[in-house]
Amino acid sequence: MPSAATDNDEAQSTLLQGPSKPVKGSLCSGNWKLAFKGVHAIAETPSRFPYADRFEVEGQAVSSELVIEALSMQLMDERAGRFERVAQHRCYSIMPVVEGLVDRGNVGAICRSADAMGFGTMHCIDTSSGRVKSSRANRTSKGAEKWLDVQEHKHGTAACIAYLKACGFNVLVTQLTPTSVPIHDIDFTQPTAFILGNEVNGASEEAIALADQAVTVPMSPSFVESFNVSVAAALIMSEARRQRMAKSGRSGDLTPEEARILTAAMLLKQRGSRAVQWHPLWRDAFLQASASATPLKTPEQQIRMPCNAV
Repeated sequence: MPSAATDNDEAQSTLLQGPSKPVKGSLCSGNWKLAFKGVHAIAETPSRFPYADRFEVEGQAVSSELVIEALSMQLMDERAGRFERVAQHRCYSIMPVVEGLVDRGNVGAICRSADAMGFGTMHCIDTSSGRVKSSRANRTSKGAEKWLDVQEHKHGTAACIAYLKACGFNVLVTQLTPTSVPIHDIDFTQPTAFILGNEVNGASEEAIALADQAVTVPMSPSFVESFNVSVAAALIMSEARRQRMAKSGRSGDLTPEEARILTAAMLLKQRGSRAVQWHPLWRDAFLQASASATPLKTPEQQIRMPCNAV
């Protein structure tokens, strides 16, 4: 159980600005909601999985178990099993964070690489949501953003980094500085978020100053000075996956309960919230759940609660 927050912790939590909302078209966007944990609860979760097992579907608060019960029967066994396998292998403790990207193709390519290597979440700072969900991004991502938890930060770089540190992430920035180290020197078996800066100007001065460490992706002697940002992201994620596989034999980090919550979210994304209504147990379950349920709060509202609250 999360420890009680001190008065100082609670005061500090009110100043934190968490994700504003899921990016349109990504996994957790839609006509249903999933409850965010408080920052201390996230920090005490090894996987840094940010969600509690409480969905709001069609106006009622229900559990992942009920969502899966209602929706899995509407899919072929092979498709339903694929959602379960993908969720079981997802990793939330490694997080790419894009800052001010302007090329839709780059955003889509990062989403595609993250999905392919089992990383379940990405955060965006000052990156228009239209660059994540657009025809050009979709051609590059092949729809990967639909299955990724992509969150938008509208309060700027400093607020995003403060939130990630409060959640227990080691924050890196990909930028050549006098103190930069190669990515191979980083322990990616620990919760790590890495910031990828603008294609032209790189990471902001604010990101460089506030990050825990600046890193570089090693290159051979060449006539170019850097990798394309989406290529750099893929190389960093590949190194993170390699380290995690070498240490524990798997890259995923979710507990069975967390994987079940993620499976339910994927099923809702696939079928839509109204698809649950046909199930004979659904209405009775709603009536039982609504007797004690309270409305869910947005991520921004949740972060303003005491740090250990859900």
